[in-house]
Amino acid sequence: MSKPSGTGNRRPLRVLVADDDPEITALVAASFKKWRIYCINAHDGATAIHLARTLRPDVLVLDVMMPDLDGFGVLRLLKQDKRTRRIKIILLTSCDEATDIMRGFRLGADDYLTKPFAPVELATRVKMISY
Repeated sequence: MSKPSGTGNRRPLRVLVADDDPEITALVAASFKKWRIYCINAHDGATAIHLARTLRPDVLVLDVMMPDLDGFGVLRLLKQDKRTRRIKIILLTSCDEATDIMRGFRLGADDYLTKPFAPVELATRVKMISY
């Protein structure tokens, strides 16, 4: 029988979660812990960019609606930067209009998930785009 992803000798996935809602970041962090996914949190776009450039996470889970610099701006800047363009990015947002979804993918998002969401689905999507 094969081992589930994320076990064995592989290091835990490192995921940066950028959302200005502390309840969302706490929910995601608690869910990810069960899946051996190491979670780092940012609560605004500028911090998300700084942490992505510094820590180079495997995946960035990014809210669109954040103060100052929104998730679309963060996505655009990270995908234009040679240091961060390979980071996988999942947009996790309440923006569920087709134009928002198309904009996210056009800017380089690897996946798009709308709120409300099931934490197990988010963890599964993180694992799927990481391996």
